[in-house]
Amino acid sequence: MMGDLETWNSSTCQCDVTTTVISGCTTVASCNYNPAANCDDGTCIPNTDPGTCNTDCTMGDLETWNSSTCQCDVTTTVISGCTTVASCNYDPAANCDDGTCIPNTDPGTCNSDCTMGDLEMWNSSTCQCEVTTTVISGCTTVASCNYNPAANCDDGTCIPNTDPGTCNSDCTIGDLEIWDANTCSCIIEVQTVLGCTNVAACNFDPAANCNDNNCDLVSCLPGGISSTLYIDLNDNGVFDSDEMPLEGAMVTIVYFGEDGIMGTNDDLDFMTSSGMDGSFIQNNLDAGAYQISIELPGVYEFENETNMNVYNAIVNNNTITFIGTGGEIPVLDPTAEGCDLDINLLSGWNIISSYCYPMAPEIPDVFNSVSSDVIQVKNLEDVYVPALGYNTFPVWDLTQGYQVKASQANILNINGNSEADPLVDQIPLNSGWNIIAYWLKDGDADPIDVFDDYAPNVIQVKNLYGAYAPALGFNGMGNMTVTQGYQVKMATGDVLMYDPADGVFLRPLDDEIEILKPAHFVRSGEVHPNNTTVIIKSPDFGLMNYGDEIGVFNEDELLVGAAVYQGGHVGMLVYGIEPNDNSMELEGIKTGEVFKFKMWDKLSQKETPIELDILDGPKSYEKDGLTIAQFKTNTGLESSFSTIASTRIIAIPNPVSNQVVFNIELNEKKKDLRIQIYNMEGKLLEEIRNQGTVQSGLQQLPFNVNMLADGIYMYKLIADGEVLAIEKLTVAK
Repeated sequence: MMGDLETWNSSTCQCDVTTTVISGCTTVASCNYNPAANCDDGTCIPNTDPGTCNTDCTMGDLETWNSSTCQCDVTTTVISGCTTVASCNYDPAANCDDGTCIPNTDPGTCNSDCTMGDLEMWNSSTCQCEVTTTVISGCTTVASCNYNPAANCDDGTCIPNTDPGTCNSDCTIGDLEIWDANTCSCIIEVQTVLGCTNVAACNFDPAANCNDNNCDLVSCLPGGISSTLYIDLNDNGVFDSDEMPLEGAMVTIVYFGEDGIMGTNDDLDFMTSSGMDGSFIQNNLDAGAYQISIELPGVYEFENETNMNVYNAIVNNNTITFIGTGGEIPVLDPTAEGCDLDINLLSGWNIISSYCYPMAPEIPDVFNSVSSDVIQVKNLEDVYVPALGYNTFPVWDLTQGYQVKASQANILNINGNSEADPLVDQIPLNSGWNIIAYWLKDGDADPIDVFDDYAPNVIQVKNLYGAYAPALGFNGMGNMTVTQGYQVKMATGDVLMYDPADGVFLRPLDDEIEILKPAHFVRSGEVHPNNTTVIIKSPDFGLMNYGDEIGVFNEDELLVGAAVYQGGHVGMLVYGIEPNDNSMELEGIKTGEVFKFKMWDKLSQKETPIELDILDGPKSYEKDGLTIAQFKTNTGLESSFSTIASTRIIAIPNPVSNQVVFNIELNEKKKDLRIQIYNMEGKLLEEIRNQGTVQSGLQQLPFNVNMLADGIYMYKLIADGEVLAIEKLTVAK
């Protein structure tokens, strides 16, 4: 079984050796391993001491193994020494560590470690740093008093600067001084001159370059007049912490001049007003005599129950003269005792407002006394339904109007402790629709006057009965009245301030136009907020007469709006279907339904369908829209001088300033022809009479209006004792 050393001989029945046998150690790891031996003779010597220097072959290139001698043969010279680089005695030439390494146990100190940059480097032979630059010890902190810019090794002697900012001991005085690091102080380069350096001061010294903090800001200034107005709620003459200042009082200060006499040519007037804190002050007044007139805003009064008080005062230079006790003037506020307002609620829809702010402003509290009769309250955003206890309103807004639907008539009482002040308070007008309050409690106002300053930006104003359109100069809703609210549509946002002067009638009462209610085209339904505005521009001469009516109908011939012609444009509200109307018969026009128009002639008592051209706005119903129309050129209607009625009368010119001619068209002869002129109160003023028989055809009666004052009058045409016509005449001289 010797492998290739022998083969089996079947003749001799034994193995025949066919290869020369070389006896020896065949274990490679043994010291006497014989690579030529092919038969181990049991003489192998094991290597029992591996790994030591020069007795093992683990030193890389230093030695190789000799299997004959069973040892390593050294092929490189062995240099013993410290081979650890960080040690003090590291030997870069050593290739065999002899265990003599000395660790560096004291790093980091100046000149004993190599962390000083360019100052030193490490010497592994001496196990220390070799200084290559001269060491200069000193203070290296720049901000210190004794900073040494030449020092390259801080010696811990730095002295901090503990007294900065004072004159001549710091270097913040501009060009006066610079810092000396050696003395730890500022070196003054310019001579210090103490004095007042404030240009506005009375004792300003232009030569001073260091402020001595003794500037005089008062002694050389003119005097002044000052006071504070406050609402003395408890009438104790003291401005208590819970009392409010009065803003907006107008103050006129009159200087008597150098002669000290008021009313001469050297008098001077000054105007100012009290601010949000109630105070006013007028400075820069020369010494002398003054008179101060204070006019209070709104309903406020002085203790003497007048809204203006006059005070005399002497002003000295460098003094403020205070008017009133302790510089304060008490003011009475009539509204402090409360305001009380009754608002009539009609059955159905109302738009209401208040100038009195409720003491309990929550909406359920405001309507508590009438809640059983109120179906709902709403504005453009919120709603209150008493029966459900549902409310989205925060509190009553004095600037807003409210749409209220009542099941029956009642009176809503507003009890409050403050009122809107038209001179101070404003009403926001947002772009689009608004519902606003009316604050002029002393009288009604024409919307033309109220919105005069805002007209270019106002599209329309309306209540539940009519509309005012500034662009057309048309007012079909009458005057604005207290307790009522109004819908206002704006092109862009603005703010409204009421002028109290608009709340009284500045024109004669005869000049106030009463909005006549239709007598023929009478709607059966109630008014409500779901409506739109239709305005028909002035019809051609003679096409309509004063008192004629126009009605608007839906496609089912249901009357949905009407107005009376009173000269000029004629306009009306057209009502859609009332919100939440669950009745079987809906009394209104549906959205998208086309308008149909009819005219009623007052004299002939006849209805006639008419066609209109729509100039602007929708031809069909849209809620809160504005439609402007005019009669077609060929209306199909007969003129004023037609056979629709037996008699027509037209006054030319109208308005009239001097002489008017009454043109009368008769279709048959008449007797005792008379024209009677009345004022708006129904009093007969003048009569023009033709007692004979008047033939048919055109008759003309002239009349001089010199005896009539400017205003609006009514005239009647009477013949054979019968009233044939009633028309309007305007006198404007």
